[in-house]
Amino acid sequence: MRPLHLLALALAVWPCLGGAPRQPFDRELLGNPGFEAGVFAPWVVEYGSCEIEYGPSFPWATPHSGDWLFYGGDEGAVASCRAWQEVDLLREGFLAATLDAGLATVNAEAWLRSWANAGSFDDQVFYRVRFLDPAGIELGSVRTLLVGDDDWLQRRAAAVLPPGTRRLRVEIEARFRAGLDNDGMADDTSVKLARIETSPPTLTKQPMLQDVRLDAMTILWETDGNRARHTVEWGPAGAGLGQVHAHVETTQVDAQHFVHKAVLSGLSPETAYDYRVVSETTASPIYTFRTAPLPSSPYRIAWIADNQNGPGVLGQHVIHMAARNPDLLIAAGDVVQNGNVLEEWQTQWFAPLEIAFFAQTRPVVFARGNHDKEHAFAYAYSALPGNESWYAFSYGNAFFVVLDTEARTGVTSPEQDQLAFLIQALESPEALVAEFRIVVFHRPPYTNLWDDPFSYNGETWVRRDWVPVFEAKSVDLVVSGHAHAYQRGARNGVTYVIVGGGGGALDTWTPPEPWAFFDVVESAWHYNLMDVSGSVLTWTAYDLDDQVLDSFQIVN
Repeated sequence: MRPLHLLALALAVWPCLGGAPRQPFDRELLGNPGFEAGVFAPWVVEYGSCEIEYGPSFPWATPHSGDWLFYGGDEGAVASCRAWQEVDLLREGFLAATLDAGLATVNAEAWLRSWANAGSFDDQVFYRVRFLDPAGIELGSVRTLLVGDDDWLQRRAAAVLPPGTRRLRVEIEARFRAGLDNDGMADDTSVKLARIETSPPTLTKQPMLQDVRLDAMTILWETDGNRARHTVEWGPAGAGLGQVHAHVETTQVDAQHFVHKAVLSGLSPETAYDYRVVSETTASPIYTFRTAPLPSSPYRIAWIADNQNGPGVLGQHVIHMAARNPDLLIAAGDVVQNGNVLEEWQTQWFAPLEIAFFAQTRPVVFARGNHDKEHAFAYAYSALPGNESWYAFSYGNAFFVVLDTEARTGVTSPEQDQLAFLIQALESPEALVAEFRIVVFHRPPYTNLWDDPFSYNGETWVRRDWVPVFEAKSVDLVVSGHAHAYQRGARNGVTYVIVGGGGGALDTWTPPEPWAFFDVVESAWHYNLMDVSGSVLTWTAYDLDDQVLDSFQIVN
């Protein structure tokens, strides 16, 4: 009999022999789980404008049950908010031996909703449990899938307690993104512990790297179960996997899909490391990555967009890109055809990027596209910087701003926040000292190809609101997708490139009055490489046969 089985048996019979009291498995551990007390206590508002609302007088939604619900915040106080309460497991009657022996799993669930329809750029709400040691240090966490839907949806999150867990910090987080109120809502929350025995899951998605920093690497992978402990074993390349990183956040997509995210920190710039992900006794192969280059070093970035429902084309691009060994891949949106279709995140995104171990050996980041649909899956299967919708970073001697054209500039604050973010980013010290300033987003300001002849020549609002900023702030290069073609031209000192040849059906129609500044317009599948060395940026587009489609330079 295995030692854990013996310990489980001993803990089961000990109360019958007059030993320790029976542990409160399957008992509700939260205070005020349904908000029916009409007050926050014992919930604590950590930040933002979280409220408890009385259903009969609440204009946005009836509670899931009872009379009261959690609400993200009223007009005038729009901001992301978080409320939490802690559960002391020893005080609740659990034994330290049980908590440390892998005999307990946390089962968390909540009913969540927002105000706008699913897939719109609106407020997001989720439920999280953090595992804390006796000193309050976080050992890991589990969270539900995001909810941004105008129906009440039940979300669950289950995970094995990491050894050393003594307290649970249970959180409701509502991320404000659009409108005049924070419309994240929650009701009927619950947290219980249950007896379990760990079980090795299947690794259903190989690890994907998603980081652009000099001193860190973010790794995400997926398993089909979560009755397991998850770690990353790693070390300097060739020196063995001597270090174990056990702080992992898991997102439960559903009962068969669990996405795990780990961040290795304290790394050295442009240095190679070996790693593998481990879920109980299930382990990936050992892979090698390299951290981001120093500003003085040359580097190579690969670019694609709109691979969506063309995984075969993307796979061929990946073979060609891997042979040319880029340091980073940036995708300008539409990485799947239907962001709300779970299996497409495997067949159209993760699987093609497992060819030649591409995403396992170099990081991949992307801008959000219209086909990604702002769906919860698009956030579960990514770990992007910033607010995960728009962000900025330095890489080598360039400064990048990634924007989200699904959050259009307008009169409501998040869109104005994005415009303000763009200006602030391009005025930052990092941008001002960079050799090249590059902006990335999905919907282009200009296009000379589309899928019908009269409906579209680019985003009017991008031309109105963002293009003047590009010109005023000395942006060198703007990269977009959306139009399924390769296009390149320069206007008022800014070079515009459309890289929408990742695999989606090609566009062939030209508008009645095409933009005259485009020098190259090719309806062709393609990928792109950007080589930077000092003050010279060399861009090369390659067609599906790996032949040069276009090439140009920007010299500063």
